[in-house]
Formats: sequence, structure tokens, C-alpha cells
Amino acid sequence: MRRANSLLNRGDKVFIVERRLFDQDLRRHFVGEVEACTDVGFRAKGYPFFYHPTAQSYVRKAKPRTRLFPFHGNLIINVLPRDCDVESVNYLATEVGTTLTDRKSFEMDVSDPEQKGPPSKPAP
Repeated sequence: MRRANSLLNRGDKVFIVERRLFDQDLRRHFVGEVEACTDVGFRAKGYPFFYHPTAQSYVRKAKPRTRLFPFHGNLIINVLPRDCDVESVNYLATEVGTTLTDRKSFEMDVSDPEQKGPPSKPAP
């Protein structure tokens, strides 16, 4: 069910970051597959993640959920490759930063700039 001039289509995979309005707001992310899309928003089924301050990492909810997302608002919507396995996506933290990966064909650096070391100096 592809629509002409649609930014998202059924079957697209998405990684959504909800922008926080205040420092104390919960850090929430979502990885899922688009089920339906209109001009004002879309429905996706997938996994919510939230930042757990004690663990200092993102935790994935065990069961998938279906959520509605508006195109306007405080969302950063990243389109993932279609072969990304949403069921396997999770965070992988290393000393270099944090990667979102399905441990198969997809990985994305999602590190906060403050999490990484100082920027390298350009070569003279």
C-alpha cells in the first residue's frame, strides 16, 4: 500500500527518539516497523526503550507495543534499512560509545557527544 509522495510507507523500519523538554524527563526511544501512515502521523509496532540511570544504559521492554506517532512534535525519526531485524535490535555499549544494532546487518552509532572522548585534532 504505497502512497505517492509519502515519507514513510508500510514496512519501513524506524528508530524514534523522543526529545526531552526538561533534563529530568525520561529518555525514551522506539524501534519498530510502520504498519500504517497518513499525512499527519503513523502507526508502528515495535519495542520501546528507556534510559535506566542506575544501569547507565537503555533497557528494552520485553513485549512489543503498537504506538501512534505524529509527524509534528518532539520526535526525531530515523529510517532504518528494510532488512533490519527489529526483533533483535538492542544497544551495545563499549568504551568508545553506544551502538544500536541487530547484530546481523545493521548498526548505528547513537552515542551522545558527551559520551565520546574529545574530538580528534585535524591533521595539519
